[in-house]
Amino acid sequence: MGSIYTRQGKHQKALDVLHQAIQLNMDIEEEGELAKCYVHLAITYEQMGHWDEAHIANEEALRLARAIQNPISEAGVLLNLANLHRKQDHFDNSLAYINKPNTSIERSRMQNGYPLAYAIWGDC
Repeated sequence: MGSIYTRQGKHQKALDVLHQAIQLNMDIEEEGELAKCYVHLAITYEQMGHWDEAHIANEEALRLARAIQNPISEAGVLLNLANLHRKQDHFDNSLAYINKPNTSIERSRMQNGYPLAYAIWGDC
C-alpha cells in the first residue's frame, strides 16, 4: 500500500503506512518482508529528495537482506544505493557499490545467469 501512495505522490501517507508495516513486520519477526518495507521507505524518501533518510533505509534493507542470505535482494539494494548516489552526482560512491569484486551483485549474476541482478519488490 505504501508503494502505491508513493507512486501517486502521496508521500506522507506512504511514510505513515510504511512505518506501520515496518512495525508489524518487526513484531512478527518477518525479516524478508521487513527488508522490502525498508526498500519502499527508501524509495519514498528518495522521491522526496531526503537523501540521508533514503540512505539509512537502504542500509537497513541491505543489513536485512544479508541477514537472511538473499543475494538477489542484497544485489537489488546495492543497485538502489548506487542509483541514489548517482542521482546526487556522487559517482565514485555510486561505482563503489557495483564495482567491488565478489559482491552480491556478481554472485547473483553467477547464480542466476542474469546479465544484471534486479530485485523484484512486492508492495508493502
